[in-house]
Amino acid sequence: MVPQGIRPVTIPGVDSIEGVDLGSLRRIWSEPSCPFCDLVRYTFEAYYGKSSIEVAVSIDASGALMNWTPLNEIHNDLERSAHDIPYYVELSVSGISNDQYTALHAERLAQTYGSKFMFNPCMIALQDGDGMEPGQPIIHFGKTVEPDRIDWPMIKGWLDSCSSKHFCDGLADLNHNPLKQNNQLQLRVIDVSKACVVTLPCEKPYIALSYVWGKDQALKLTSHNQVSLHKEGCFNRIQDDAENIQVNVERMSQIYSDAHLTIVAAAGTNADYGLLGVSPKRPRSIRQKRVTIQGLTIANRLGSHITSSYWNKRGWTYQERILSLKLLTFTLSYVIYYCDEGCDQDEQFHMSHDGAQYTPFDMTSKLDFAINSIFEVYAFAVTEYTKRSITNPMDKVKAFRGLLDVLEEPFKCPFFFGLPVSMFDIGLLWIPLGRCRRGNKGFPSWSWAGWNGATAYDYIQGDTLTNICQRTVSQCSIVVKETDIHLCHTSTPGTDNAILMKDQSKWTRHLDDETSEIYYRDTERETRLYRYPRPLSAVGQKVNYLLSKEPSPILDIQGRVAKFRLTGQHSNVRIIDSPSCLEGQHNRCDLAILDREDRAVGRVRVDPYDLSRLYNREHKFLALSRTTVHFGPDDIS
Repeated sequence: MVPQGIRPVTIPGVDSIEGVDLGSLRRIWSEPSCPFCDLVRYTFEAYYGKSSIEVAVSIDASGALMNWTPLNEIHNDLERSAHDIPYYVELSVSGISNDQYTALHAERLAQTYGSKFMFNPCMIALQDGDGMEPGQPIIHFGKTVEPDRIDWPMIKGWLDSCSSKHFCDGLADLNHNPLKQNNQLQLRVIDVSKACVVTLPCEKPYIALSYVWGKDQALKLTSHNQVSLHKEGCFNRIQDDAENIQVNVERMSQIYSDAHLTIVAAAGTNADYGLLGVSPKRPRSIRQKRVTIQGLTIANRLGSHITSSYWNKRGWTYQERILSLKLLTFTLSYVIYYCDEGCDQDEQFHMSHDGAQYTPFDMTSKLDFAINSIFEVYAFAVTEYTKRSITNPMDKVKAFRGLLDVLEEPFKCPFFFGLPVSMFDIGLLWIPLGRCRRGNKGFPSWSWAGWNGATAYDYIQGDTLTNICQRTVSQCSIVVKETDIHLCHTSTPGTDNAILMKDQSKWTRHLDDETSEIYYRDTERETRLYRYPRPLSAVGQKVNYLLSKEPSPILDIQGRVAKFRLTGQHSNVRIIDSPSCLEGQHNRCDLAILDREDRAVGRVRVDPYDLSRLYNREHKFLALSRTTVHFGPDDIS
C-alpha cells in the first residue's frame, strides 16, 4: 500500500520494478509523529551517518526514493531459491548532484575500508515464528534481533544444517589449497567443561578464536603459571613462551584450517570487549529499530560493520579469516555465519531452507583458485593484507605466513620476503596504492613487506595486466648475494612456449573466451586444477634449503641501466585514476619519465612527499623486464 501523498515512480535502469517517491527529505525530517518517517530517518542516519545525511536534508531539491524487490535478486539466485526469499525496501537519495552524492557516501566509504560492495540503506518486514510449524520456512520476511539476547537455537540449527550437508576436513578444495599435514598439531586448548587448559587429544575437534589483543591481557597462560592453570577452573593460553609462539606462527595455516569452527570477535578494539549479545550486560550497540504500521512490522536492515571493524583492519586477523572454513562472527549488531561451502546465514533473517544468500560474494574473504590464476590469488591477498596495520613491523611477513604456506604448493616454491621465488620477476612489479613509507629496515625495499602502506599489483586497478606473464619478458639476472640462488634470469619472448614444448605431457595451454586470458594447466594430480599464468618448474631442494637459512636480502642484479629525468610532468596514463593531481591535491603521482630530449619514455609512481627531492634531477633506472605487446596510444611504455 502506498501511503497517502506519495506517488509511484519508475526506478531508472530497473525492469518491471515500480518505485515510490517519498517526497523531499525535509518533509520526512519534519514529521515527528509519523512512525514510518521516523524509521526512514533512522535508516538513513544509521547507514550514512547523522551529519552526512543532514547535509543532504539541507539541499532544497533532495528527496527520497523507495523500491522493493527480492533480497538476493541482485545475486542472480532467484531460480534456485525462489521459494525462500525475504523482500526488502531500498531507500535512495534523489535530487542531488554527483559531487553531493559523493560527499554523502564519503563517510560510508571510509567505514567500508575501501570495499567495492556498496548498497543503499534498506528496510525489511519482520515476522517471527509464533504459530508456525517447526521447520516451516517463513517466506519473504526477516526476523526480530534483540540487542541483549542471541537466538541460540537458531545458531545451533545453522551449524547442524551445515554439518548435515557436507563435512569439511581441512583445506580440501580449490578455494583452500590442500595442505600437507604430516604432523599432528600439539595444541593447548581450553576444556570448556572443566574450565582449564589441556593438550588437545589426537584428532579431536576444536574451536579457534579470532580477535584483537588491543591492550595487554590481565590473565595469560605463561611458562610460570601453566601448571596451576592446567588445573580445573583455570584457563587461557601461553603468551610469553617464545618457542611455543614461533611453532604456532609457523603452523597458523593448519591451526585455523583444521578448526571445526572459528569464533570471530569482530566488535571492539581489545580482548576485553567480549562477544556482544551473549549476556544482557553486554548488549549489541547497534540496534534494530522497529515500527508497526497497519499490523505489519518493519525495521531497518542491520549492517554487519565487519569491513569497518578494528578486527578487520589488523594484519594478523586477515589470514585467520581466509584460512578458516567456518566463521561464526559476532558484530556490533548481529551474528553472521559463513561456510566455505556456501551455507551462509544471517541472524536478522530466518534460516534459509532453499539456498538463498543475503550477502554478496566478497572476493577478499577467500582464496578463489577456481576462477583466478595463482598469481591473481596471491596479488589480491597482498593488496588486502597491506591495507591493514601491524603493531610490530617485524611481524609483517609472519602475520602473512599462513597464507604463504597455502600458496607454496601451487607456486612450486618458497617465498622470499613475501615474493614467490618461481615468479620473482613478476612479484617485483607491485606498486603503492597511496602513501607508502619505509617500514622496518630489516625487510628489503624491493619487497612490499619493507613498506608501511597499501600496495597492489597493477592489474587490480584495471585489466592492463590480465596476461601479465604472457607479455612480460625478464631483462635482468637476479641472484641472492653470496649464494647460488638464482631468482630471475634474462629471457626472450617464447620462453614459456619453450618450456611447454619441452614437456608437452606436463602442461596444457588454454584460452578463456570471456576474458581473453591465457592460462596453463599442470597435469600433476596435486596441482592440476590450478590456473597458471605461465608454466612453472619446481624449485629444487637446494634452493629450499638455502632460503630456509634466511640469507641476506641484498640482491646482485645484472642488467641494463640508463639515466632519465623527472620533472613535475605527470603521465597521462593515470590521469583518470588520480584526478586530484590536476587540482593540486597529490595523493599519489604518476610522473612521466623523460629522456634528454624531454620525450616521455615511461612513468613511475611516487609518493607526493618525495616530489621535491625528485624534481629536475637525473635518476638511474634498471631494466627489470619489458612488455611484448603494444597496448594503445596512451601507453608510452
